[in-house]
Amino acid sequence: MKKEKNKTTESEYFKEAKNRAQEMKCSLLKGATLYDKDKIIERLYRMILYTLGRQDWYDNRMHRLLNIGIAFIATSVALATFMSAVNPHIQLITRIFGWLTTGCIFSIGISLTSYYNSKLARDHPYRKIVDIRSWYFIYNFPSGLKDNISKNFEETKKQVEETIDAYRVFLNRWLEYSSEQDKVIEEDLEQVFILQLLQKYRYQAVKNMSRILYYGIYVTVVLAGVAILGHVSGC
Repeated sequence: MKKEKNKTTESEYFKEAKNRAQEMKCSLLKGATLYDKDKIIERLYRMILYTLGRQDWYDNRMHRLLNIGIAFIATSVALATFMSAVNPHIQLITRIFGWLTTGCIFSIGISLTSYYNSKLARDHPYRKIVDIRSWYFIYNFPSGLKDNISKNFEETKKQVEETIDAYRVFLNRWLEYSSEQDKVIEEDLEQVFILQLLQKYRYQAVKNMSRILYYGIYVTVVLAGVAILGHVSGC
């Protein structure tokens, strides 16, 4: 009962917060002097393209760091196999620091892959206040829409009718926005805001993953150096 009450309270808060954000947007834009709306729309379009490009650049860096992490895990497994084979034939200090080096490489790989995966399922706060119906499917379609035709004809008819209804709602909502130039500008501004926010999140993720890699390699080199010195000196 308490859980249901809390959910209701959260739902009411998010609804109120979204209404507040949308009213603020409309109020600010109505009070603004827009010199040339066609040029503003074109400018917003270019801003969206640029921001998408930057976001893709950060995504690409994250994927590269993920691949490095996977490679580190594979390397650590190979190194562990090698250490197991030569373990009886090497000095104690070399053995200890060899295993520490292997563990460090494995930890770097796990840290990078875990961090990357943790960023895939984020529920960003902006989703509670925005309404970008022209840009994102979740604002237009019900969650129950099926992605495969049923073998039962009656069920198939129901699926088709649901899709027609979703199409009608989509068209009506889009036409409602496109009929007024100000609403198009409002929505595009909102989209630019979201894309720049996502760009910030990606930048921070790349920065953190790079930091994990940098310090991990630093520690690995130190451990490997001690292992090599121990082997050379015969300790």
